[in-house]
Amino acid sequence: MSGSASSADAGHPTIAPTPEDGVVESATATLAPVKYPNRLQDIAVVGRTGAWRRTFMLRPKYGGRFLFLLYPSKGMSPENVLTEAVHFPNFNSAPKVLEFRIPPEQRVHHEWDWRLVKTTFADTEDADYEIRDLLQQPGDGMLEGWPAASLALSAANDGALSHLIFETRAAAEGHIRFSEELDTEVSRTIAWSCHQPYEARNGNPAVKGDVREILQWIQSLTEGFDPHRVWALGDTIYSDGTGSLNFVKQVYDKVGWHNNWDLRKDLLSLFRLCYRHHWSFPEMQALMRNYPHIAMWDDHEIRDGYGSATADFKEENKAMKGIASQAAEEYLFSWNTRVRSESGRNIAIDNHYAYVDAPVAAFVFDGRNNRRYGDDVPLPPDIPLFASILIGVTGILATGGAPSAIAAAAGGTAATVAIEKELLELYRWHNPGEVISDQQLDDFRRYCRHIRALPGVRYLLLGNSVPFIYVNDVIEALASELELTATDTGKNVRDDIRDSWHSPGNRRQLLRLIDILRELHTARPDIEIINLSGDIHISNAFAAQPEGFSKPIFQVTSSALTNRPSMSGSVADLLSVDGKLGFLDTGGDFGAVQRLWHEGSFRNFLSIEARETQITLHLHVYNTGDSEPLGKRDRKLIIRPQGGFEIIDG
Repeated sequence: MSGSASSADAGHPTIAPTPEDGVVESATATLAPVKYPNRLQDIAVVGRTGAWRRTFMLRPKYGGRFLFLLYPSKGMSPENVLTEAVHFPNFNSAPKVLEFRIPPEQRVHHEWDWRLVKTTFADTEDADYEIRDLLQQPGDGMLEGWPAASLALSAANDGALSHLIFETRAAAEGHIRFSEELDTEVSRTIAWSCHQPYEARNGNPAVKGDVREILQWIQSLTEGFDPHRVWALGDTIYSDGTGSLNFVKQVYDKVGWHNNWDLRKDLLSLFRLCYRHHWSFPEMQALMRNYPHIAMWDDHEIRDGYGSATADFKEENKAMKGIASQAAEEYLFSWNTRVRSESGRNIAIDNHYAYVDAPVAAFVFDGRNNRRYGDDVPLPPDIPLFASILIGVTGILATGGAPSAIAAAAGGTAATVAIEKELLELYRWHNPGEVISDQQLDDFRRYCRHIRALPGVRYLLLGNSVPFIYVNDVIEALASELELTATDTGKNVRDDIRDSWHSPGNRRQLLRLIDILRELHTARPDIEIINLSGDIHISNAFAAQPEGFSKPIFQVTSSALTNRPSMSGSVADLLSVDGKLGFLDTGGDFGAVQRLWHEGSFRNFLSIEARETQITLHLHVYNTGDSEPLGKRDRKLIIRPQGGFEIIDG
């Protein structure tokens, strides 16, 4: 495909232009088209809305009319095939979601297969692209193209299910097991974040050289683990990707663009294509089609750091976010049951999820929809002490300077740094922002009161796209205002720091959340509380014991899936809570904080197995090119209700 890597890159040959390029080009009329360096594929994602209920979010590569078939893997007969027709008007129309409830009499079947079969092409132009595209792909001996669709339509009209299931190529297909409905004593979950498979190479976007290998590794381990569900905790796509893949820069901060209907329509088209391409890798599709997923967004589904800067709330930028919200509704939020059903009709309401799968109660926060850090600190940047501290923080983040860099820049004493920290935190305490809406916080309080009465619950799993704990609190306070240095490095660091729940502008709301957890802990001290997060391109784990808790709560971060570390492992380690900047205080809101592990060099994901007697959080580390064998840098956190915890390496 045009826009791919140069053939001069060894091992990364140019992807030849395909008919698909033409239809992608036609997807926008006024905004510049975006050509991704991987082929677009048929997209499908399985969701779960209840016991013996599954949803299927479908977006075939090309439009047309299709027939969806769901049937037992063994013992299939015409009486137990569930079918539904579905129509996609054109190449880039919205995806569709189908929901099926397995009838009680069919619940003797625990494994089911599904297929999506085309019966009619969308229109002549779309059909021309599709047929030429099919000719460039290897055949498997199954019927395809116009004749296949015509025969499939006749078979559907005649009820000839065997033809549809065995003789026609499916646009998408998968295999699902109703494991959760049967495994009542165990809960198995996969968690990942930050899927950015692209990079710039010779000025062109390209797929990172090891992405397919990483995804194959994840697919193999996930299939062996056989999860009941997969959590995708934010940054599932990057609308602001590398180079020409950054399509939101065409509209962000552009005055008046949002009053042009054609531009708005084109932006939605680009968001849709972004989801489709990021999810088009075969290994990712194999997991999305076979295991129920719960997905949450973060900033990159909108734009890097959205909600952390005052400029984000200009009318033109709020319009950009509104269009990103529509695409997220279509591709992220439409195939699972959210806490508030009306959220599908009102984008001002957060998209949080909750469920109980004994022994686990789970609440996945939407930390982006109503995020607003607040106005910038009104302190002049030419105050020598303040400016020098900010420069010192910028230097250590950007270059990995010595631990003394901040103190030296500030005039030599930790005391002066502490004064500035207190001033900033005091200002933010009285001018707070928010990570989630008050409504979502109230929903969480009601949910915690609900699970207090459920004796089978042993673990509360919280899903957050951003962590509670990571950066040392002094660096956090100072770096959250780095825009005052007017450097790109400072602005990027500021956005990342402001994302944290513990950043000064978010801390008042964090303390309200901790109060809710404290209330739950007081009523149910037997429940272990674990926060799972992503975002920071680093994995770490912490045990913390806030005031009023008789035992620790835990945070485990898994990041990134295919993205790369945002800084060197040594610098990340230096800046972390429990890192090497010994003259800086930590603790505060979380009491005594103990870092259990830090992985700043390799991609990773989590598998979580919960039983009544213990929960095991296994960090899988993709440490290729390392001196240790693959898997040797894995970590396991094992927590036993009322029985403490242990860490196992390797």
